[in-house]
Amino acid sequence: MAMDEVRSAVRVILVDGSGRTLLFRSVDDYWFTPGGGLDEGEDLEAAARREVLEEVGLEFGSLGEPLGSEQIEFVFEGRRIVQFQTYFRVRLEGFHEVLSAGFTEEELRGVTAHRWWSREEISATSELIYPAHLLDWL
Repeated sequence: MAMDEVRSAVRVILVDGSGRTLLFRSVDDYWFTPGGGLDEGEDLEAAARREVLEEVGLEFGSLGEPLGSEQIEFVFEGRRIVQFQTYFRVRLEGFHEVLSAGFTEEELRGVTAHRWWSREEISATSELIYPAHLLDWL
């Protein structure tokens, strides 16, 4: 396995006008929020805006204050990644179609689906969703 990669990342909890939250499904069968690693010299807000535009095709207004952060570790394509990620919530008006034309090749290999979930669906599902405490941040 390749050496560890340590990086900072931002995750954005997008909540539409109906109170539904957008999650992506990983090839490893779990659901997660849009977001990703910071580019060199990029701050959290710039990264959040770039990632949401790339992964969802959406620009948004105010980002607001961070909800919290966590450190996670995972293996992706043979690399062990240690990621320090900060979460934000963005409330949207109405419904937004997901336009993932900006996905990188790596993201295209790692994401199999997307879905807008209601709070009730998140609460009732037996599927794995990250962050585990997502409901607390809705």
